[in-house]
Amino acid sequence: MEFLKNVLRATGAALLAALVFACGSDDAAVTVPPAIGMRVVYLADSADAPGRFQAYAADTGSTSAMVTKISRHVDADEVMSDPIMSLDERYLGARVADATGCRARYEFVDTTTGLPMNTLRGNDHCGHRLEFNPAGGNLALRVTLFGETGPRLVLADTPDANTVFSIDTGITGGTVADYRFSGDGSRIAWTEAGGLFSSTTFTVGSFGQIRSVDTPAAFAVTFDGANAVYVAPGETRLRRTVITPGAGLSETYLTAALGVGDTLGEYALSPDGTQLLYIAVIGGDPQLWLVPLAAPLTEQRVDTAPFPTAGPSLPRFAWNSDGTRFAWFGDAGGNDIRVHGATLAAPTTAVVLTPAGQVPFDLIGWRDATIVVYDSYDIGFGLSTLRSVAVGVPLTTVALSPIGVIAPGVDAFVVCGDGTLVYRYRGDPGAIGAFDALYSAQAMDANSVQRITPQYPATISGIADDFVCAQ
Repeated sequence: MEFLKNVLRATGAALLAALVFACGSDDAAVTVPPAIGMRVVYLADSADAPGRFQAYAADTGSTSAMVTKISRHVDADEVMSDPIMSLDERYLGARVADATGCRARYEFVDTTTGLPMNTLRGNDHCGHRLEFNPAGGNLALRVTLFGETGPRLVLADTPDANTVFSIDTGITGGTVADYRFSGDGSRIAWTEAGGLFSSTTFTVGSFGQIRSVDTPAAFAVTFDGANAVYVAPGETRLRRTVITPGAGLSETYLTAALGVGDTLGEYALSPDGTQLLYIAVIGGDPQLWLVPLAAPLTEQRVDTAPFPTAGPSLPRFAWNSDGTRFAWFGDAGGNDIRVHGATLAAPTTAVVLTPAGQVPFDLIGWRDATIVVYDSYDIGFGLSTLRSVAVGVPLTTVALSPIGVIAPGVDAFVVCGDGTLVYRYRGDPGAIGAFDALYSAQAMDANSVQRITPQYPATISGIADDFVCAQ
């Protein structure tokens, strides 16, 4: 298997023919108009081919709701999913696979030329995944190579790459399970049989194992890629490991072990990688805790009231863009569920941000460092609404969606890199003329709401949950 790795590294261009799937006669030019605001890639069903999603591009600044189809073809036995775009909005595409999720490929269009692109493909691999480097310059692909039984991790220059190389450790058959780039794009970390590993994103063979025994099911990486945080199998406490290629392991427990019957829930690093928020369910009570990476075992509980134990969905907490504030929703007293906010300067002094009568269902995130976006159930209307609230003027919220049923789940909302909000509005499927559509809005400005896609009748599948814009 080491031989295969060496061949990949030395003759990536030659083996690319085995990894690249050309779309034949369907490779006609696709016209993609210049972006007005930020581009959004989404999947929508069509009346002429029900159940077969196609990929489209919309612009957040468009007032005409004109969109462009960017996918070329989806066979009758194939399914399109997972829309994706590069950070510079140059490459727009989506994943195509058979009904079982295998024979996966990605279809892209290059917006600078309007031309479709050859797409990286696995050998009948199920669970195919591609991710662009947040700093630009290359992309990562989890793919099964020809003749192997499991997935490897490869890097490529572009979707029509002329160089591609494997960066995993070369364990026979391929065992890569998960991976993620650091926020600055300088490193990539992944799990495979034998542990958690890390590599620079542009240097072949620079990987250094950062956990030698346990293979965590999930992990987080700091913005600079210098630290990883994870839970080892069978444990209920968080570990931090310092990523130092070529050096020995350097691990520290960040949190104390929980008691019998207690569980560890969601956790998230601050954008600057210096703090960690996590949920611990202690004695059946979900609690929010904060711990600095530089001061392990000094965690402190920061929620002043308990989280709801049923009803609202995750995420239940979120960092702002610079890591100086965080928000969560919990009981403000008497089962009055509201959004709370706090700062790192005073993490245990919380402010209730939302008025009574708006029960939050999803904490969508932050518009920037000061504005929180959430989905709430308005008791007075009996319907859910997307709203925003500024930290400086709590209890004053702005409705950013029509009063109506917003599609459930956080995937139905996204905050673009310029702060524009994009969400899916879903009318009552039982109502006459009900439809799906994507809308854009600027936080704290109810007058900025506008529809950016056509209306897709509820008699077909409409718009899929997972739509994306550049972050």
